[in-house]
Amino acid sequence: MVLISDIVTLKQRGNYQGILGANVGLGNACGPFLMSAFVSSSSWRNFYHMLPGLVAIQMATTYFFVEDRKKHLDSVLTKKEKFMKVDYIGMFFSTAGLTLILVPLNGGGSTYSWNSVLVIVMFVVGGLCSVAFIVVEWKIPKLPMIPLNLFQSTSLNLIFSSNFFYGLIYFSFQYYLPYYFQIVLGKTEMQSAVLQVGMVLIQALMSTIAGQIISRSGHYKYVICGGYGSWLLGLGLLMLFDINTPDGEIVGILLVIGCGVGWTFQPSVVAAQAQSRKADRAVVISTRNVVRCLGGAIGTAVASLIVTNTVMAEINKAFSNPDNYDNISVGYLTYLKEHIYNKISVQGLTDGQVTVVKKMYMKAIRNYFYMTIPLMGFCFISAFFVKDRGLRCIDEVIEKEEKESEV
Repeated sequence: MVLISDIVTLKQRGNYQGILGANVGLGNACGPFLMSAFVSSSSWRNFYHMLPGLVAIQMATTYFFVEDRKKHLDSVLTKKEKFMKVDYIGMFFSTAGLTLILVPLNGGGSTYSWNSVLVIVMFVVGGLCSVAFIVVEWKIPKLPMIPLNLFQSTSLNLIFSSNFFYGLIYFSFQYYLPYYFQIVLGKTEMQSAVLQVGMVLIQALMSTIAGQIISRSGHYKYVICGGYGSWLLGLGLLMLFDINTPDGEIVGILLVIGCGVGWTFQPSVVAAQAQSRKADRAVVISTRNVVRCLGGAIGTAVASLIVTNTVMAEINKAFSNPDNYDNISVGYLTYLKEHIYNKISVQGLTDGQVTVVKKMYMKAIRNYFYMTIPLMGFCFISAFFVKDRGLRCIDEVIEKEEKESEV
């Protein structure tokens, strides 16, 4: 994304970002099939052994085919000056703060007790590191990771906030959708991949269409509003998911969500750049990506917290009131407690008990779905308050207005 912003104009960027989004969607379509094939035939570790080779191909492609501006950059800064400008202190405090907050957030209530000394200390130290990161970005580095002056724009703040929330939803959804398929519906890894392929393919198609609309119209606001609206509708339709939801209904709902994703992922990059100065376009993209990935990290941790604690609460109720849970044995409940994130065996259970177990997991997943709706609601509403300045950076708009006033 940074390379595209550096090579093409903002007016062309919508088109190219749409193509980039389409390729991301196609990659998302292929990934689950590859992973399921590795899991089924060999080992999931072999999938990760393949990734360095793919990264090497990407590096070689970038090196040999992307326009090289090294000479121009070297005339501005030496290598030593470039290394000196890296925000090492900010990197340390941001990494420490995120790690110390996410670990207890992910394991609280299951791996660790909420009132344990370890959890409390990690939250406190993580919070202090996060505050230190903000102070460092404000005062120390000449080239901060996240320049605080970016947050002076209301529209840019709304875009960053929306990216945080949809990152929170999107990345956690990528994890808990297969979880629903495999735990509740009993699908195999390959069947889960097949059910998701429609969503990611429509995402690729809609990303390309969105890029064309933005490039031809010169505006992005209503593309993003439509995307968030479609995404919000799809998340609301997730409430129809149950222990016996037919495949056709699942695919239809995921197509609605895929349309929303395709119309927001890359268009939000164009919107963010249009709200910034030309000199800040690269750092705006990196900040947007950091915010989105931060949302993804927190979203996955919070989703894990919701699902784990809901399942644990249901298991504890089954221990206390076995009659209400079809008298599932203590041994099997203990097995569930130890395998919340594994594909469970229902061998030895009656049909009624299998239904009860599926409903326990379905309740946990539905609680996670509930969380996503108000967050996407914020994204949808906030998009209407973003000022659509067209496909020019804000300093280019100011220059044009000054020239017109002189005339």
